[in-house]
Amino acid sequence: ESISSDTELLFKLPEEYDATPTNADTICDVICRWAELQPDAPAFISENKAPLTYGALAELIRDFRQTINESGFGRGDRFAIVHPGGADMAAALFGIVGCATAVPLNPRNTAKEFQDQLHDRRVQAVIIQKNLQSPVRDVAKQLDLPVFDLVTDDEGLTGMVRLLAPLHQKPVRPEPSGADDIAYVLATSGTTSSGRVVPLRHRHLMARSQVSADLFGLTPDDRCINL
Repeated sequence: ESISSDTELLFKLPEEYDATPTNADTICDVICRWAELQPDAPAFISENKAPLTYGALAELIRDFRQTINESGFGRGDRFAIVHPGGADMAAALFGIVGCATAVPLNPRNTAKEFQDQLHDRRVQAVIIQKNLQSPVRDVAKQLDLPVFDLVTDDEGLTGMVRLLAPLHQKPVRPEPSGADDIAYVLATSGTTSSGRVVPLRHRHLMARSQVSADLFGLTPDDRCINL
């Protein structure tokens, strides 16, 4: 599933960035470090909206972690996210993987597909765009999974979203994600059989990002579009 449509996603490593574990273990570490270096630099850009800066994205990641932790979840817990895509979903994914594991699901799934995928991917909570009509709400209720609504906090700002927590419990595992934590649980297309579930750890994301930056010769002045 695509996480963005008609939206420029800027992922730029600072010029001073050193890809060693002592410098940054996760993609969110890179974002937060870039926010310290140049907080007003744009991270997400879309038409007819103000850009979301690295400073604002880092704050969003911290806000997500607080909401997730105060709902009784933390590192290692898996959150399905059901959303039609765009900058809101992309920002939400960073918010989730900053302290837990994101499991993107196709919003066009049937109730049976949601049921199978939530079970097979060992999901513990569901995040869904507020007011999105989807059978996943009923399926989550049947499976006794809490549902978090994802709301747009500022219609004039690209990707500015927040979570509405359905419950409040004692924080557990409140620390940020680490290099060996699973960031995403994805699935292959399954064109010839049922798709395989593929966990992607933060260290894999770091390596892939560095390889991509080197391969395409990306600099802090470049913009990458994801359709």
